[in-house]
Amino acid sequence: ILNDMIWAESAFINSKQNDFRTNRGFELMNPVKIVCPTNDAKEIEDLIKAGAEELYFGYVSSSWARKLSHIASSNRRYYPESSFNSMKDVAKAVTIAKKHGVPVSFAINGSYYLKSQYPELLSQIKHAVKAGIDAVILSDIPLMLMVRKKFPKLGLIASTCTSSFNSESVKFYQSLGAK
Repeated sequence: ILNDMIWAESAFINSKQNDFRTNRGFELMNPVKIVCPTNDAKEIEDLIKAGAEELYFGYVSSSWARKLSHIASSNRRYYPESSFNSMKDVAKAVTIAKKHGVPVSFAINGSYYLKSQYPELLSQIKHAVKAGIDAVILSDIPLMLMVRKKFPKLGLIASTCTSSFNSESVKFYQSLGAK
């Protein structure tokens, strides 16, 4: 393990302007990108200073929390402190990230939702789009289709919760517009 750590450090130190060739002759095809969750606008600048290249967040509205609690969280984060609870705070966080050129995604990645939940989820996405998000992270296929139709310019990210473990499932989500 120590040799691999030394090799990784050496590869990083020896890289020049996105040339990720190493002294072992390997090429790193996809250098690591640091993507961080956030739930507080006050921490955005610190996350960016620490190396975050992209941010994502969850949001649980007061009406969602009242009806369903955080146990049925829309973003698979089941405790109140893990998500924004105000779109005003979301907008503030997105503004700070954009000032630094850091993209922001909105996670609504429950595996599935009830038909009655879609209007509120789409409303949340609409407000987040107005705040300036770059993409939405989704798992639910019907919601993906609705988002693609209502927000065609919004980036769509297939959540890890989609269980895309083979090339065919990846192609399927790409056909829906996901990256």
